[in-house]
Amino acid sequence: MGCACRGGNQYVHIKCAVQWAKHLFLTDCIEWHLCKVCGHELRGPLLEAVLAELRPLAPKDATTLSALTYHTVFSQFLSETGRFSEAGVIQRRLIRATEACELGFENRLTALNNYAVTLHTQGSTASKKKARQLMQDIKAALAETPAMINSEAYAALLHNMATQEASDGNYAGALELETRLVALLRDNGTLMQRGGLSSWQNMAHTLLCLGKSSEALEIYRTTCAAQARELGTEHDDTRFGVSRLVRCLCAVGKSDEAIQRLQQLLSPPPRGYHRSVKERRQQLVMLAGLLVEADRRSDAVITLQELLTLETAELGAGSRRAKATAAMLAKVVSGS
Repeated sequence: MGCACRGGNQYVHIKCAVQWAKHLFLTDCIEWHLCKVCGHELRGPLLEAVLAELRPLAPKDATTLSALTYHTVFSQFLSETGRFSEAGVIQRRLIRATEACELGFENRLTALNNYAVTLHTQGSTASKKKARQLMQDIKAALAETPAMINSEAYAALLHNMATQEASDGNYAGALELETRLVALLRDNGTLMQRGGLSSWQNMAHTLLCLGKSSEALEIYRTTCAAQARELGTEHDDTRFGVSRLVRCLCAVGKSDEAIQRLQQLLSPPPRGYHRSVKERRQQLVMLAGLLVEADRRSDAVITLQELLTLETAELGAGSRRAKATAAMLAKVVSGS
């Protein structure tokens, strides 16, 4: 399913989920794009199906919150799937709409913020320059409205500015912004919620990139434990957090714990739950590398054999990945 639900009675036919989202939209519920079980935003084929169903129903002029939400989610979907020009057209229209009607100052900042993200993701020098200017404009507007400093719009701005700095390799700048964001989330009581924990882990990743491994490890341990407790061990965020923790453990030389954590991630899922092939492949790659480094040849051979079987079934025996795994397996078996 196109959210964070995994198996059991949390599965539902796409056509049924689409009709439920349509019902919410028609009753002016602005959270029609959120799963009612896990709270995650819909994504992938499910989100695409929902957007297609709602498109004829959504007014082109975003003069209501439900219409604004539709066009915002649609533009983000376009941006995430690489259709930047189409996304930009909608986002510029949303900016004009929120300036011309009574949808509120925060909605206008959100529209500007989303457009800045699209421009930065587009990747050209010109678009990145324009994105930075938009972010500075938003920052200036917020400075003139002190009441907004603790708002979701301000938190989103800090998040997006930090992401821009990190993607440009300016980790020191990213860390400064993430530190402010974490402090804001702690002050408003949302740091230990799902979104806050993810933001805190982003800060840990930045610390790791700056060589501050011990500080990063402490944050990862705290956030991973909180995610397992609050979201469950099978939640997307929890499993992704443990994967980030594993990389940090490798960086500080705690290979044995990293191997143990990966083996836990790769253990059979609870009955009725499903894990993606991509996720399993990535974890097997990491585990195989660690086992080879630790000179645990027999365990490495078993892991590489499983990885090769998976890659052959998914990509074909002649694929680049399968060939590389086969070569590594032969090397480990021969002891060379």
